Amino acid sequence: MNAFSVVNVNLIQTYGDNKMIDAEVALTIVLRKTRRLAPRKVPLLEAARLILAEKVKATGDNPPFDSSAMDGYAIVASDTKKVPIELEVIEEIPAGKWPKKKVTPGKAAKIMTGAPVPQGADTVIMVEDTEPAERGRARILTKIEPGKNIRYQGENIKKGELLLEPGILLGPSEVGLLASAGKVEVKVTPPAQVAILATGDEVVEPYRKPKPWEIRNSNSYTLAAQVTECGADFHYLGIVPDDKQKLVRAIRRGLKSDCLIISGGVSVGEYDLVTDILRQMGVRIHFDIVKIKPGKPTVFGTFKRMPVFGLPGNPVSSLVTFELFVRPALAKMMGKDEAARLDWGWAYLAERFELKRKRRQFIPAIGSAQKGRLWVRPVKYRGSADLVALRDADYLIEIPPEAPPLSKGKRVRILRLPGRPANSSL
Repeated sequence: MNAFSVVNVNLIQTYGDNKMIDAEVALTIVLRKTRRLAPRKVPLLEAARLILAEKVKATGDNPPFDSSAMDGYAIVASDTKKVPIELEVIEEIPAGKWPKKKVTPGKAAKIMTGAPVPQGADTVIMVEDTEPAERGRARILTKIEPGKNIRYQGENIKKGELLLEPGILLGPSEVGLLASAGKVEVKVTPPAQVAILATGDEVVEPYRKPKPWEIRNSNSYTLAAQVTECGADFHYLGIVPDDKQKLVRAIRRGLKSDCLIISGGVSVGEYDLVTDILRQMGVRIHFDIVKIKPGKPTVFGTFKRMPVFGLPGNPVSSLVTFELFVRPALAKMMGKDEAARLDWGWAYLAERFELKRKRRQFIPAIGSAQKGRLWVRPVKYRGSADLVALRDADYLIEIPPEAPPLSKGKRVRILRLPGRPANSSL
């Protein structure tokens, strides 16, 4: 479920540029301004994890003929009224071969799993309930009823039957179903192509040894992992220094994608150039400051209906704002159900917690299940540059603005961090 409620459009219109807006308003703007990508056909082997964009009907029956569900003998059930009985084996039918002879009383056809049931046979007895006999005969040891161990034509799927509706996430079983229906191409909402750009004179790639005033670029790699986890594709544009002309060139490349994410350069410092450059390049900025911690300097705009995000440079702020705003946008772009966009839930505080802030906050926490309840406890957290805290955490606890001290046992809203397993026992 979404922790943020849908807000009235009139509330959105009361906020202008350069004003702090609530997280609920920000998310509503993001979702209203984000458009679903145009469907296209892809080969079936590339369709997994994508959203189906067409109705699919069966082009034929499944199974396409009466087939054996077991290795054994195709026989006439009435022959087993008195057992044991010996039957003459008239042919052997492997899978992929069509029967040549008709089975009549006193006769049997040796048959393999998946092979067509021969004319005249009304049941298949498992090989375990038989034994070989002399002179090409088989001894039937147990009585069997008609219709056993036969998969009848069309019992799974009838020709013309609706198999899949648009909007379904294509998993392994859905892809297999499409293959069984003869679909070699399928219309889907494609994966979003997301450009990732890092900014800052002080930022260097991980393979570089930083100088005393430099830091390694973790944000782009974190964002690439988050984008991939969403089912989208990323294109890394590298690091651009705080230089207007270089930023313009890099952003222009990024604006050719379906979505652009820029890390850093979006605050109000003298070298935070990104927001003004975006405006000058024709990006309509819908908000540039959000009432949350971490993640206050978060920018969202659109360029010809394409979403553009400017995320804070601090690693935790970047990760959290991606989860709150970018992940839902990518989900909408790729046609995913709203319920799948964010993994919100409820838990109980395992200890008293006090935090006096005016902004909504998200605190890294670890969870444990006890007696059917999920209990969460904040981990040691040193602020928005502390990725170690997120390494140790399973959830983010949401602390509403102006919240009073929270006592032990207080029910709180939580967001499961990406890649953390869901607690299926709760």
